[in-house]
Amino acid sequence: MGKATCKRTQAYWRKGQKRLEAVRRIYEDLLLKLYQRAVEERDVTLETMWAIEELAAEVVSSAYYAALWAVKALFCAEGMKQPKTHEGIFRQFNLHFIATGRLPKEAAKLLHQRFDMRQRADYEAEATFSEEHAVLAIKHVERFFSMVEAELRRIGAL
Repeated sequence: MGKATCKRTQAYWRKGQKRLEAVRRIYEDLLLKLYQRAVEERDVTLETMWAIEELAAEVVSSAYYAALWAVKALFCAEGMKQPKTHEGIFRQFNLHFIATGRLPKEAAKLLHQRFDMRQRADYEAEATFSEEHAVLAIKHVERFFSMVEAELRRIGAL
């Protein structure tokens, strides 16, 4: 692994971490407070419900991108070319990290679940999301990050 590759790996990893932190802030500073206020006041207006759904959808969508940056860090650490499509990323991730046993199958499952939910959040007009969806997205990505971080540390990239 060359020094430039290592720097990019860490840059990708930091970008993923920053995205995950932003997701947490959206949840904690906006979504959770709005949700708690609505519950406390027992007066949930249509506008409040829409705001909660939109914030939850943003958390769901952004959580996937945090995971995506973690995958890019793995690819970079291995000197792999970055695929240009989501499908290419899944294919390479599964081939080099799941099929080889370097990461558990759970990692692929979490990544695919986050992608599917992101697709719904970004492209399905009728899709609705709740505070619970946001919590699950964050938990999934945190779990995914722990697996990827362990592999990056194992190969000396972090």
